[in-house]
Amino acid sequence: MSALVSVITSARNPEEVERTEAMLAAQTYPSLELVAPELGRDFDALIDDGSTGSSAFLVGTYMAHGDFFAYVMPGDTYRPDHIALLVDLIQTSRAHFVYSQLGYGDDAIGGDPPRFGEVCGSCLMNRANLILAENWRDGGKAYDWDLITRWLGIGARWGFLPRITVDRPVAEIEE
Repeated sequence: MSALVSVITSARNPEEVERTEAMLAAQTYPSLELVAPELGRDFDALIDDGSTGSSAFLVGTYMAHGDFFAYVMPGDTYRPDHIALLVDLIQTSRAHFVYSQLGYGDDAIGGDPPRFGEVCGSCLMNRANLILAENWRDGGKAYDWDLITRWLGIGARWGFLPRITVDRPVAEIEE
């Protein structure tokens, strides 16, 4: 039996949630749960000023049922084997969290060891129980790095997959 992976999204509108559902339907990993907290329903007890996706990820961890948690930010696209590759890595490495590389245009972002600016939340997977030690909070624009820094501070072990498994569209430069 496959471990359940809860994929938590910070998508805030129905179109983004539908896009995430379609992306998950294309995954090769069979046991997935989409967790998409809704503003006004699931966020009432938390302050959500819209500054980051950390509030959605925080609420999502409380709603999720999986053995592992993965995250997806609006606009990012998982490649079809993203979840399967990270589940394999987290199980074989016995790490607390794992991450892969992000494709951004011609660049591959991400390296080992984890460093600021090189770990994207959409490339991340963690064991559900790691959230009991340190959970999401608003760390500004680098809220994913804020969480990883706290995990590293408590001695969490990581695993790195040196392969692009998530793509992010290149932002157009405004003139």
